[in-house]
Amino acid sequence: TSVFKFLSITLVNYPSALLQLKVTVNGSSIDNVFPSIFHLNKMFGGDTTLVTYLRPSIAGVFSYSVVVEGPSAKDYTVQYSNGKNSFSVVTFDQQSALPIVASAVFSDDASFLIISFDSPTNKGCTKPLFSCHALFDFICANTSQCQWMDTSTVHAYINSVSSQCVAPGDSLHILETASIKAPCEVEDCICPSSSWANSSRSSITALGPKFLLRPIPVINSPSALGACDDLTLDLSASTGSGGRSWTSTSIRVSCGDAAIN
Repeated sequence: TSVFKFLSITLVNYPSALLQLKVTVNGSSIDNVFPSIFHLNKMFGGDTTLVTYLRPSIAGVFSYSVVVEGPSAKDYTVQYSNGKNSFSVVTFDQQSALPIVASAVFSDDASFLIISFDSPTNKGCTKPLFSCHALFDFICANTSQCQWMDTSTVHAYINSVSSQCVAPGDSLHILETASIKAPCEVEDCICPSSSWANSSRSSITALGPKFLLRPIPVINSPSALGACDDLTLDLSASTGSGGRSWTSTSIRVSCGDAAIN
């Protein structure tokens, strides 16, 4: 079988002239890596992220390298993510690294919590969209909806009329009943070995947004009123409440210069 997208190469900008990228695994670029060579030039108009695949013949530890050649080679240096250029390939019945919750950070508008694992998971044998309380324990988890964005990232959408839901500084952990394991390449989410461990229940602290967005009030009102009609102001389209009720609201109404009878 192939290791899908085992390597992604991202260019910060297009080359000014011919650029050749050569990918090798365990010193070889033949048979087990495809594509192993990328030819790029200043007319290159595709995505700046390139991917390649691996056909390993056996399980084991593999090291890879990316060699930059061509007239534009002097403009580029190769940097490996986390400083590592090696990875392990295991058989389908061998447990991969045990996934652990690495972080829980609020989105910029604070409406959802981004829960990240340090390695791929089996998604806890849940559907893509599920109740957060099926896997996680945090304040208002039972009224919040969670969604798997990929095998290691969950978005928890805080949905409650209460302002006392999870906030920066609160704790979050995986439920004891949750079956979050390393992913298994088998059907029905049944791992080959019942001895595969579940992810740790250790608590982590929810962090605030990296760039907090200010609330944006949106007021919808009628353009004209009858002499005896009530004025209705609708603020439901406002954003920035963090997925919960506003802590406080106030409205000040003043009269313009229009003649009043």
